[in-house]
Order: sequence, then C-alpha cells, then structure tokens
Amino acid sequence: MVNSETGEPLRNAVVTLAKTPTPQEMSEFQEAMKSGRIPGVRKSALSGTSGEYQFTGLKEGQYMVNAQKPGYVRRFDVEGQQGPIALSASISNITVKLAPLGVIESTVTDQNGEPIDSVKIEAYRRQIVDGARSISSNHSAVCNDRGAFRIWGLDPGQYYLKASGRNGGTYMFLGQGTPRPSSWLSFVPVYAGGARTLDSATPITIAAGTQARADFKLNLAPSATIRGIVENLAPNQRVTFSLRQDGEEPAEDSRVNLSVTTGRFEITAVPPGDYILTAVEGQVARGELPVHVVEGGLSGLTVPLWPAVTVTGTVHNIGPAPGPAQKKPVPDDLEDFDSTPEPGCQVTLRAPDGQRGPGPRDPTAPAGTFSISNIFVGHYRVEFWCTGGYITSATYGTNDLLSNPAITIEPGGTPPPIEIAMRPGGGTIHANIAPSLPNRGGGVLAVPTFSSSTGPRFQPMGIADDSDDQELEISNLAPGDYMLYAFSTADQIEYRNPAVLESLTGGTTVHVDDGKTSEVKLNAVVK
Repeated sequence: MVNSETGEPLRNAVVTLAKTPTPQEMSEFQEAMKSGRIPGVRKSALSGTSGEYQFTGLKEGQYMVNAQKPGYVRRFDVEGQQGPIALSASISNITVKLAPLGVIESTVTDQNGEPIDSVKIEAYRRQIVDGARSISSNHSAVCNDRGAFRIWGLDPGQYYLKASGRNGGTYMFLGQGTPRPSSWLSFVPVYAGGARTLDSATPITIAAGTQARADFKLNLAPSATIRGIVENLAPNQRVTFSLRQDGEEPAEDSRVNLSVTTGRFEITAVPPGDYILTAVEGQVARGELPVHVVEGGLSGLTVPLWPAVTVTGTVHNIGPAPGPAQKKPVPDDLEDFDSTPEPGCQVTLRAPDGQRGPGPRDPTAPAGTFSISNIFVGHYRVEFWCTGGYITSATYGTNDLLSNPAITIEPGGTPPPIEIAMRPGGGTIHANIAPSLPNRGGGVLAVPTFSSSTGPRFQPMGIADDSDDQELEISNLAPGDYMLYAFSTADQIEYRNPAVLESLTGGTTVHVDDGKTSEVKLNAVVK
C-alpha cells in the first residue's frame, strides 16, 4: 500500500477483499442481496508500518480489492489490473496505490484590499451523467475574520470556485419576532477570476496531492431587501430560499428571516438585479417567480407554495416480436438463465438543473404501470430506458414525447398520465471496433436520424481483451437509420444535448430492421 505520488508506504489503510460470485453462485448471491445481507467472502485488514497487508485461508476464485485511508482517494481496484484478480494459488506483490486528495486555500478581499468575513465559497464540478451535463457542489467553506478560507479533501479534477454570498441561512421565528440584523453591504456572486457565469469561468485543476490558490476580489455595494409572504406554508416545515440569475445554478440565499406563523419573509443582502426567486418547503411543496430588485428593495411579493405531485403512466406491450426470438449463445454453466429480458421501460424526469425525478416504479403497483413521486411544478424532459423491446409511441396528454420529450407540470392540477406503447423485439447492431477501445469509459453511441425516437443510445464496452478488434451489440432498437460513433472515453460526451450531437463528426451510418442484426465495422475512435 503506497502513496501514488511519492511511492511512500501507507500505514493504517483499510484494505478490503471481496470474492465475486461465479455463475453457479449467482442465484444465492441475488437472494442474499434481497435480504439485505452482503454475500460471499469479504475480509478487511489494516496495512502495516511498511504498507504491507495479507489475507490468508482464501478459496480459489475471482477477488476484487479496494482500499481507503482518510486524506486519499478511495480505490476500488488494483492499478494496472483489469477486472478482478484470479486466485488459483498464493500470490504476492499486489501493490495498491492511493492518490492523496487536494486542497484549495485563498483569501477574499473587497475593492479596497480589506478582508471580508463570512463569505461562502462553493466548489462546483461539471459532470456528464447519462449524456446530460450536471453541476454539483460537494465542497464549500466560509471565510474567517481575515478573509481566508480552505477547502480540503478534493478528488483530482477540475473545480469552479464561486463566492456565492454571505453565510447565514434561514432564520425561522414565531409570530412577529425580532429578525436578526444583516449586513447592509452585498456583492454580486462571482467565480474565481471575476467571471459572472460558469461557462465563462476558468476551472482550477487539482492533481493528486496538490494545493492551489483562488483569490477573490469582491466589489461591496449597498444591498437591497426582498420582502413578501409565503402562501400555503405548512407548520413545522423548513423552507429554503434561493435566487438564480443569468442561467446560473440556484444557490440557497444566505440571509433570510421567516415567520413560521404568518409566512412573512425578508431576504437581505441582495444585490440589485433580475432573479428567479424559489422557495422550497422540504420535499413537499415549491414556489417560484421572477423578481426585479432595485436599489430601494422589493416589497409586497406573494410566493404561493404548490404541493409536489405524482406523475403516473402505463406501458402497453403490443404484439409479439417479429420472427423467432434471437438468443445469444451462452456458456454451459449459464444455460438455466434466460438471456432474453422481459419487455419493460423505466421512465425518469430530468429538470433543467440536471436533477432527475425518482425513477424506479413501486414494486407493489400493477404490472405495466409506474409512478414518479415528489415532482414539483416546472419543466422537465422525459427519458426512457427500455429492455426487451422498443417504444412505438409515447404521449403525455396531447404531447408526442417521441417528437418532443419536454413536459410542464402546471400548478394546481393533476398531471395527465404518460402512455407508452412498446413492441417486443427490435433490431440489433453488431459492431466490430478496431483499434480496440479501453474497457473503462469507452463505448458506442447510436444516434437515430429519424425525429420520432427515444433519443441516442450509449452502449459501454465490457472487459477488454488482448485482441486488436472488439465486438459490441446494441439491441432492442427501433427500426430506422442510425449514426454510430465509437468513443475511447464517453464520460465527457454530452450526447443528450442536440447542439453537441450536431457537432459530432466521423460517424458511420447503419440501417436497422426489426428482428434483424445489422453488421458494421467502426474504424474511427472519437476521443
């Protein structure tokens, strides 16, 4: 067990060994998981003063190794080892390397060079999840009386630091109360370097074990106050307020006074400007409206809270699959397993900020039905993930979701159900890829060229072998023409963005027929 950057041994790291189930053990493994037990052989050990560790009394089989230590990136494999370790006899010299985490520390000053205290600094990361961009903030810090802050425990990668506002949160009181005082000075939220938006901000790159600086110089100016009342406020519920500007991610406002008995609120330390004001009551209600804040402040607002709703739907299977079912050859020890999945779809809703509505359906619901709960008023994109067949039609009221997957949840009403017609079977693309792709992150993207579809399908690669060529199949595709792209890494490909799809080059065209397999060779690898 060593430090990946210095090669120094690491003591007191927790090393865990887990035996992966064989096909014969898979049924027992799945039953154990359903009952909440962790099946199979799992052993843990602490590394010694020289970083050494040892496991004895192991049976033959496949084992996965992971390790963790505070201040280091958790590792779920052995560097240079693809997949699990095959154990048929005693082995040694299995070295696990842990990368140290990074740090960002800096100062915040005003236009006169004076330090500013109580400024909240957010560290954002950009990610591509299921082909869509999302922004997450898992690290933050608050400036001390010298204007200094320090954010530690950062995984290697790129971060966008933002001075988002004054620290404080929502102060909730009974009756009229006496609201806490707040600063009469405020600043426009900015990223390190002075950019106002994430798209124009410069990221800070953190390598393993590195320290970086990101100094802020903020322009303090007299602040404004937003006053109003929240309607339909439930008792004993926490309400959070956020202000969104210039298409930025909404951030919880830092200085709010709220009467839980009357619903009256006061948001202080707000720079003048145009915002979208959002109030969220736990996971049960939400209200939103645009506001224009002038230097003298804004009063008399009414923010109604609308309860979260449940979106329901039904999947109708129509007709049998065309021709005899195609089954892949399977090893003898897997003959008892049916490789043909039952036709079905999982439906999720994605909000503009990248958050998804809860997807898995209630297991107690009737077969072919689904429900997505805790959905607030607003705009969403419907996404489908289907097995065993393909969708021929999908509607939300009068909206054709295959042509336009956007829906709007209106306040005060019951959403119409999502109705899906699905045909078992579909076509298959069998792709031969040369040169071979790496087994981690690589894969093939199939983009339908016809407008009425459920969108692109990405098929990741499995474990790579030593050959120059690789094979990959994408099944249950709707009939039609597709453009195929082979990616060596796909975790940064925003393939659910139409503009990104239009910018792709080097694709290969293939036609898919229902119940048939289309062969294609992909030579180009898009990085």
